Amino acid sequence: VTLSPPTVVFNTNELIIEEDLHEVDFLQLGTYSASVIVSDLSGRETKKDFMIKIIDNVKPNIKQLKALNVNYGEVIDVSEFFLATDNYDGDITEFIEISGFDEKKIGYQRIEVSVSDGSGNLTTSLFTVLVVDNMFPEITLSTYEVILRVEDFALYNEEYFKKYILNTDDNFEVTNVDIDISELIEAVGNYFVYYQVEDRNENFTTASLKVRLLEDIGPTISETETLRFAKGTYIDYLSLVRVNDPYDLYAPKRLEIIQNN
Repeated sequence: VTLSPPTVVFNTNELIIEEDLHEVDFLQLGTYSASVIVSDLSGRETKKDFMIKIIDNVKPNIKQLKALNVNYGEVIDVSEFFLATDNYDGDITEFIEISGFDEKKIGYQRIEVSVSDGSGNLTTSLFTVLVVDNMFPEITLSTYEVILRVEDFALYNEEYFKKYILNTDDNFEVTNVDIDISELIEAVGNYFVYYQVEDRNENFTTASLKVRLLEDIGPTISETETLRFAKGTYIDYLSLVRVNDPYDLYAPKRLEIIQNN
């Protein structure tokens, strides 16, 4: 409140009225004692004591600092999104209270934000918050490299490779796990199987499993027992035998002569 100056003296023809307000601090809330002294021209005085209460009836202000986008499952960080100030108490952001917020409800929702100052003045405002899910799901494999028999290739479908998934997790909900085996072929070599886990809000994470296809039997060599050539004929010895390996197309190219008399 704003009152008159601490000391005011009124002079009349018959009375002198003096206010004694020297103990009143108009900048500090509280209750103070004061008095009024009335004296006439004959010097007779009458004193009246009374109380002055300095109060604050101005409500604080709540300001939104930026768009209210909150990740699923997380609480609202008050200091990140709001600023509450009061004419007397200054920054009172730490006293902000939020009600009506559901951190596990995806989409837009209305919340109530309120704050009180030291005098009990209350301000309540409504704001719109958007709860989103930007967290990627997680997938963990039990191993990231396996050695398999190429002879058992018919067994290696999507269902077979599910056993290498150790765990999937998400802050919301995992809805689908895809396994891509399109790179695998029935031949000796190194390949990759790809895993993709997706949550309900279309966030996804991938992982890969290296698959080494090896064979147990190996290539076979077939030849004619006896071959006849005219004297002086050039002989391409590597062409005299046939290499057969159904799972290794490059086996014939690795044919070599280790002895020749």
